[in-house]
Amino acid sequence: MTAIPAARKPSGAPDIKEDPRWSGVRSVRVEPVSVVDLDELWTTNDVAEHCNVSEGAVRYWRQTNTGPPYAKLGRLVRYRPSDVRAWLDQQFESDRQAVPLIGK
Repeated sequence: MTAIPAARKPSGAPDIKEDPRWSGVRSVRVEPVSVVDLDELWTTNDVAEHCNVSEGAVRYWRQTNTGPPYAKLGRLVRYRPSDVRAWLDQQFESDRQAVPLIGK
């Protein structure tokens, strides 16, 4: 049976045993955190439906870097719904800024 090497503390890292904030703590349970739930990501078709445009328009936005942020997962392109909504909000804000004020 091969022994598993003990984890080494990075140089300069404080020792938890010496930190008074951790006195009395016997163990800490850390739950795994998922940064992005893949079921919640949108496809190009989902973005097109949400924006009421064609998939070709979304692909064009992606090619010209004018559309919402996206991630490439292998060959797949996926969008976070929050990024798409934020991008849409920015489009309306930039439209308001481009309109000249009357009489000024």
